[in-house]
Amino acid sequence: MPIDFAKLVSQGRAKAMGVAWSPEELEALLTLEKERSISRTLAADYIRNGIMTPDAYDKAKEAEYTPKTLDEMHADGEALAKDAVAAIISEPVVLTPTDPDPVAPTEDAAVGGLPVLTREELEAKATALGIGFRSNTSDATLSKKIREAEEPK
Repeated sequence: MPIDFAKLVSQGRAKAMGVAWSPEELEALLTLEKERSISRTLAADYIRNGIMTPDAYDKAKEAEYTPKTLDEMHADGEALAKDAVAAIISEPVVLTPTDPDPVAPTEDAAVGGLPVLTREELEAKATALGIGFRSNTSDATLSKKIREAEEPK
């Protein structure tokens, strides 16, 4: 018979789908449930939110803190993940001398004193310098090989 994690989570008997409580969390859950006479599901929400002791629970209640439920935490996590991805995609890439390989170059960006080149310019320069490359060689690798070939030896 398979374990019904959905039922266990809804009863506060598991931390999340497929995740059991750690020994410390389980002890805190049982202590909070017993000493503050609250339901296991409510105690589980407080434990999931990092409130692990009866004293911390009392302070949270005084501050009128309402713990997030597991569903709210998942929704917040998904929203944060989407926001992070959107920020990564929309953030302009700042090129510095310590990061000479452009990922998404801007028009006026310069790398290591060299202008940012298009793919065609990189290929032409590499060919002129006698650098062998394949069509699937990344721009970053090609830029690096060009820089190495142009460095005084």
